[in-house]
Amino acid sequence: MASVTYPKNVIELANTMLRVWRETRPNMTFGDMTAQEFSEVVVDAEKERDALETAVAQVDVQRDGRDASHIKAWNYVKRGKAGFKSAFGDDSTEYERVGGTRRSNRKKPTRTPKNKPAQVS
Repeated sequence: MASVTYPKNVIELANTMLRVWRETRPNMTFGDMTAQEFSEVVVDAEKERDALETAVAQVDVQRDGRDASHIKAWNYVKRGKAGFKSAFGDDSTEYERVGGTRRSNRKKPTRTPKNKPAQVS
């Protein structure tokens, strides 16, 4: 779909225009556009906006449910990994197979030598 721009308050602007139109000259037309036709367009736009807001709210509920279930699954993964580490040891192939890093495969710590202060002669 092409990118179309319109003001965020287009429905409010349309409702204001429709109210003024009906208060001043309800039978006036602009070309072939009548106040009734304009009103139908505004009602349709409001329905589409409301339907979208409902869908977004439903997506938010679904996203919250997904996040809660993923957090629960992640907590179980962490507990399971800790269980494998406890049962088989932190250098076992079983621990590695469930996603842990074996102790023997970890990078060995290295120390950086301290710089000795320069000697003054």
